[in-house]
Amino acid sequence: MRLEAGGKRLRRGLRRWEHAGLRTMTAAQIYDAAFAIYRRGGGSLIRLTLIPSAIVYALSMLAYELVGKDLLTTGSPENALAAAGELGLTVLIGVVLAAPPVLAAYALMLALVAGWTAERTLGREPDGRALFRQAVSRLPSLMGVVGLVTLRACLALIISFALIVVSALMSERLGAQFVAVLGIVGLFSAPVIMLYVFGRLCLAPVIVFLEGLSPRQAIARSRQLLDELSLPARRLGRGDLVAVGLFLLTLVLQLIFWWSFLIPTDILQQYLASAGVAENSILWMAVYRSIATLAPFAAFVLLHPVLIAGVVLLYYDRRIRVEGLDIQLLAQNVWQRGEADFEI
Repeated sequence: MRLEAGGKRLRRGLRRWEHAGLRTMTAAQIYDAAFAIYRRGGGSLIRLTLIPSAIVYALSMLAYELVGKDLLTTGSPENALAAAGELGLTVLIGVVLAAPPVLAAYALMLALVAGWTAERTLGREPDGRALFRQAVSRLPSLMGVVGLVTLRACLALIISFALIVVSALMSERLGAQFVAVLGIVGLFSAPVIMLYVFGRLCLAPVIVFLEGLSPRQAIARSRQLLDELSLPARRLGRGDLVAVGLFLLTLVLQLIFWWSFLIPTDILQQYLASAGVAENSILWMAVYRSIATLAPFAAFVLLHPVLIAGVVLLYYDRRIRVEGLDIQLLAQNVWQRGEADFEI
């Protein structure tokens, strides 16, 4: 295996894997390396993922406008049973029509970023066409694992909404208030549960793409790699908190990036008002719509790959710590070349 770093072939030596990027890292080093993906070749990564990410964003916005926007509204507020039927039909339409294309586009985007980051971590130059072919070949499994992880992460939220709907159907019957309280408690605790599930299962899509396992096998392996382990020399702590921390960090940065566009928008609004341009004018509405649409999309395109890259780096870090992946690759290199690439 020919390893490179900074465009130069790495010198022989036992620690050449560390120079290539394959090494154990602290949480801070993983965060820094995830945000450093744009320092070299970031433009190629953006070009590689621009179309899939645009499809994800466009389909998500379309699904929100057609389904999610009116999810909790009803045309029959006086009839709880009819309102529940409308809600169920809306959810069914969203799951059947909106979920598959969004899952497919997001799985493709995730695979491209994961493959690109993996190649860079191993010291190789990513081949966009090869990554795309590999992502397409494993797209059904990737869609399955993304769907399973999403379902498990949102299960508490789904159950909480279901309890609230059931309490509305029960009306004044005995136990309706108790069911409603359970639903409200579930809604408040759902974000914590979602973060916990994400931290435990975040490696599963990466495992499907890089190792070719089935979705259920990948989920079990994700738990295995992130578990706390007792090694002969020391105790290895859990790795899910690193993923949760990176998720929260990128989420906050995306919100800040988005809100930063609101400041010039407000300034422009005040300028147009002082210039005598009404807020309901076509010019103002076009400018506002453009900023409102492109700002969150830019935040998603630039910062969401950082989260995926961080998960890939965490995957390699856990495999090195738990399975000695760096030693395995060195041994494999010796067998392939018939000679050691390091001196003892």
